[in-house]
Amino acid sequence: MQADLSDDRIKGFAVFDLGGTQTFARESLAGIDEPMLIFGAPRDIQGLDLDIESRALVAALPMDQVTYLEPATLSHFDFLGVCTDKAEALLAEEEPDDVFVCQHGQAERAAEHAMIAAIVAASFR
Repeated sequence: MQADLSDDRIKGFAVFDLGGTQTFARESLAGIDEPMLIFGAPRDIQGLDLDIESRALVAALPMDQVTYLEPATLSHFDFLGVCTDKAEALLAEEEPDDVFVCQHGQAERAAEHAMIAAIVAASFR
């Protein structure tokens, strides 16, 4: 666990509404010396808490390395693929508690993907 796993080919990181931030050692995060683009997703879905996830990650990193964005329309699952026409109905039938995964998951999600891709591309030129 103490091994240096750095890789000179990696010049930056993009992080998309990370969960599990609290599992990283603050000392380890403080040692990151490459630029980080971090997206938080404030649209509430099933209790993901930005204060203990994305915002906590940002607070633990060297500020000169971080760009943090929190577009108001994003939810955690907007970083997944675009849902099919039948996805919401299928979830409602087979996994009713998971329907939220595909709510706003088609045209709106495709537009979010375009926005995210443009920002990532511009950030790492």
